[in-house]
Amino acid sequence: GTNHVRPGLGVFACWNCVVSGKQGRWNRGYSRNSGSSSIKLTKAWKTSWVRYRKYPIYHTILSYSRVASNEYGTNHYFWSEHRCDASGERVGPLVTWGDVDDLKGYYEQLKTAAAAKEAEATAAAASATVASATASNVAAADNGNDNEEEEEEEAAPSLSNGEWIEYYLTKNLNASPKENYAEFNETFTNTVQMADRISREREELKKSKRDDKMQTKVDKVEKMLDEIKALVNEPFRERAMKAYGKEKYLKSGMSSNQCMFLETPFINAWLAPYIKSPSKMTKKAMKEMAEKINVEIERIEKLLEMDFLSDDDDFEAAAKTFFRECYPDVEALYTCYSSYNGPTNMMTEDFVRLIQGGRFLGALCYLQTNNLSPILLVTEPSASLAQISKYLDET
Repeated sequence: GTNHVRPGLGVFACWNCVVSGKQGRWNRGYSRNSGSSSIKLTKAWKTSWVRYRKYPIYHTILSYSRVASNEYGTNHYFWSEHRCDASGERVGPLVTWGDVDDLKGYYEQLKTAAAAKEAEATAAAASATVASATASNVAAADNGNDNEEEEEEEAAPSLSNGEWIEYYLTKNLNASPKENYAEFNETFTNTVQMADRISREREELKKSKRDDKMQTKVDKVEKMLDEIKALVNEPFRERAMKAYGKEKYLKSGMSSNQCMFLETPFINAWLAPYIKSPSKMTKKAMKEMAEKINVEIERIEKLLEMDFLSDDDDFEAAAKTFFRECYPDVEALYTCYSSYNGPTNMMTEDFVRLIQGGRFLGALCYLQTNNLSPILLVTEPSASLAQISKYLDET
């Protein structure tokens, strides 16, 4: 079954037994007391009660380690009563819900007894100061004998630490002294610490191997990009093949992510499969990829010549003027803007497809997110409307 009992109690119980009091394994007569079938397994001791605020000793009781309350919000959860398993052996926590008030009552008894003993000692000391020297000596001798007799009696537990709680657990609840568990606790603690250390060492080794693997991948990708860059035509090979993202990748710890990105989107899209798996990039594939990039860069350079736009047509002349102001040279096409992954420009695969399809004006408009308003503002309305209609399919 699922362990629905709050942490640290070391038993398994169904949900009915824990919270509802309905019939279940722990509610079928395994309790010390009769009639427990209607008592749910756990019960809340609330710090919002008046007695908690009135008597600070409750805080000491609830925070003591062997009392082992399970704190949740303002409540401390205990077993509702002491219980046994099917064989009759006591199981569960040492302290149950009812024992909390019993501990408080036991503390008050010890406190009252200690106050009475202190008052008695004060009265005896006062009487001794008015007695004769001889009588005092005799009284001192008698007191010495009395003290020897009192030392034979069991001393009351200290109220300034948890000693009185330990005394209650041993004498009233038949719990073994915690000293009996010293060897077990030490072994358990050492075992947990060793397990934690081994787990950390494994994680560190795993992380080290992963980091080495990621760094190796980055090195392979950088080498691949450098070799492709050497095959790309000047003068824009540096801009066309400019990459970023390796620092972010190495910090992420996610080896399955793409380790680097190129600022030019269409080149990044073409190289993405090889960046994820550099081993797929053969010499032949590298040469073909470089030729493919060179072809598109040449087409983009020709695009900016804008020979397809006529100076005799008002609309086309206005468009040529506008786009030449926006892109005075090829370098302007590599101007980047911020994206989720990092810096990128507008030369996407869609842009390249427009050029490949001979839709040159559409490609230029794509770079301006299809905003032709600056062109329309400097042309005659009638001419603009007439001329732009034939370019609608391109934009």
